[in-house]
Amino acid sequence: MKPPDSPDSWLSWNLGPEATPANIGLDSRVNGNERFVWSTFLPRQVPTKNYRFEETKVRSLALNSQSFFWRGLIVVNPGYRQDTTRTWLNTEAPVVGLDETPDLSPENFRVENGCLITTKSHIFGYGGVLNWPRHLVACPAA
Repeated sequence: MKPPDSPDSWLSWNLGPEATPANIGLDSRVNGNERFVWSTFLPRQVPTKNYRFEETKVRSLALNSQSFFWRGLIVVNPGYRQDTTRTWLNTEAPVVGLDETPDLSPENFRVENGCLITTKSHIFGYGGVLNWPRHLVACPAA
């Protein structure tokens, strides 16, 4: 097994200097200057699927209060929270070359080129505590 990024020489078919992505496979491009040449290939990892670039930001605002009733026997906690979530998701990298390999370079595969998903949620919560009336019923000392 060869280490990654080690070049290798292979005999390959050269289509000539007139070969462009627009005329590959057309008979009009065949002019007799095609030939076998020794080429150097550099193996590299190529993404095929399941690549994604995601950035999520969450902003929360909350308001909570606490109220005491009947000399502290009942404590009530109502609250409200608003969450705003902004998610950028990019799963389509630009393709380059004849083989349409996804370009995952930081310059071209950017999260801003994807979809923006914004969700907002409003949550109301409450809670209560019933305290033992120590002034009415004596508790054992701890």
